[in-house]
Amino acid sequence: MNIGDNVSVKGWSGIAFYINKLEDDQAEVIMIGDDRKWTYNIDDLKPLASGSFCIECGQVGCYHNINE
Repeated sequence: MNIGDNVSVKGWSGIAFYINKLEDDQAEVIMIGDDRKWTYNIDDLKPLASGSFCIECGQVGCYHNINE
């Protein structure tokens, strides 16, 4: 995984995040549509395909505004 990648986070089903910072086995992620920073173990992240979530609200499966 790389900085800028879109991911889902274990325990936050249905919400997209992006990786803001990587350090050792930790990733700082930011919820799409929010500006709060969260830190999780990289093992708790799962890559999300482009177009699988709304880039405005961050909801996985919402297709209001997507990148294809």
